[in-house]
This record gives sequence, structure tokens and C-alpha cells, in this order.
Amino acid sequence: MSSNILYHKILPQGEFLTYDDRPDIALTRVKQVHSNGIIHYSGKALDEVQIDGIQFEYSMLQSKKMAIAITTADCMPVLFLGKESAVFLHAGWRGLAGGILTNPLVRKINPYYAFIGPSIELEAFEVQKDFRHHFAQEDFYHEIDGKLHFDLQGKAVQDIHLAYPGIKIELAGECTHKLSKYNSWRRDKTDRRNWNIFTL
Repeated sequence: MSSNILYHKILPQGEFLTYDDRPDIALTRVKQVHSNGIIHYSGKALDEVQIDGIQFEYSMLQSKKMAIAITTADCMPVLFLGKESAVFLHAGWRGLAGGILTNPLVRKINPYYAFIGPSIELEAFEVQKDFRHHFAQEDFYHEIDGKLHFDLQGKAVQDIHLAYPGIKIELAGECTHKLSKYNSWRRDKTDRRNWNIFTL
């Protein structure tokens, strides 16, 4: 198994990396299902747990000598950092509409920082008119070349700011649909995924 690093950022605590395939490192991940659920990592394997986020203590990663992984192919990998623990989650439009960013396990860590990794941006996220049933706020809809688009990242940023006053938010600023180095389901219906990793 070989993989290339597509994106790398040093965070206030740890590092965020995106690979084009599963990296050859020890890691924990869940079976993502576009839900609003998050689970606490206690050291047991989570590969078959159908949920979309992992809450974990930094000390657990250090003792296990491992990393946390979230896979995406246009959805947002969102990392929340707290003083002693963090939450790493997968947020597509379904998770966002379901309130995954304000899940009690995110609130529990009292996050001071959030990072949104490479994911689809406004210009590439075309939606149909019935999509408005999921998000009512007109500010996040834009017409581009006669087609309706939705600002998923903008909505996420607003939700995070409202839920966690004073939090610092950063975005990777790289669109998975626009940049061919990333795997993008909307671009070519690929079954490959971007492996987003948090490591200390």
C-alpha cells in the first residue's frame, strides 16, 4: 500500500494530513454513514461502528501510538480541539442538517479551535430547489451560471461560531472537486477516498 500526502497543516495541537489512500500507519476509524453521531474512543476497535465522528483524549493517542482517520470524497473533515481532548468528524450536508457540529460530545470538550479540511466548495456544490427543505437560510444559496449552489463550508462556519463563541476557525481552502489531486465523488463518482488524519 502506497499513498501520497495531498495536504498538511500544523495545528495548535497535533497535525492534520490528507492522503490519497490509506497511509501505512496505525490508526482508528469508524464506518461512516452520513449521520450526526459521534462516539467516544476508549481504546477498542471502531472499524465496524456505524457513526460519523470520534471523540478522544490526546493521552489515548500517545499511549496507543496511533492516529485518528476520517475519510471523505467531497464532504468536510472537521476537527475540534479542546484542552485535553478532541473530536474528529465527517460532515456532509446530512450530518450538518442533523446537527453533528453541535453534538453533545463536541460541546463536552469545550473546543477552542476548529479546522475544516479539504472539501467541496460553493462553486462546485450544485443543488436542486428541493434542497431548500434542509437549510432555510438564504444567505448560503447562490446562483452560478443559472444553477443553484449551496455554501456548505460557510454554513458550517456559521454553525460553529454560534455554538462555540470565541472559537478560532480555519479552513484548508482547497476544493476536492476542483483540484484533481483529491478524490471527488461529485466529479467522477469515484469509490476512492481522501484519508484525513489527525496525529500528535
